[in-house]
Amino acid sequence: MPKNNTTNRIIAINPGVRYLAIAIFDGTELREWRMKCLSGQDIKKKSDKAIGILAGFIERYQPVVLAIKKLHASRSSAGLDLMTANITEYCQSQGLKIYSYSISKLEKALLSCTKTNKKELAKLLVTLYPELAPELKREENNRNAYFVRLFEAVALGHICLSEILNLQKR
Repeated sequence: MPKNNTTNRIIAINPGVRYLAIAIFDGTELREWRMKCLSGQDIKKKSDKAIGILAGFIERYQPVVLAIKKLHASRSSAGLDLMTANITEYCQSQGLKIYSYSISKLEKALLSCTKTNKKELAKLLVTLYPELAPELKREENNRNAYFVRLFEAVALGHICLSEILNLQKR
């Protein structure tokens, strides 16, 4: 594996109106992964809280890239669109380069089979990052999907890292 490089420090996020899933990559190493709750009713307050959470991670890890989930138009809301725009704008103001990926692009890049789902994506990510096994186990025991957001954030970071490494080889 290539040596860790500061140009490959990535913060990957999967934003939602209730939760913010975050994965931090330092080179090829998955350093941290978290689910953060965005409590409250007002989307502005949730957006501010999300930015505050990101500010802490940016200060701690000093990433140079933000990998963010590209929202699907029919599965989004005006509030989530606004929050995502605010997050992107904040990260750009901090000097981060922005990469955006749809879930379908993640699945195509990571899973070669024609019929895919988020559980298969999570299982694949555990083979790449065994430290995620406890979250997969907990997700399998949950009635409602919770950690799937976290696995999507890790997938975002993984695909972004692969893209950056491919560009550096050229």
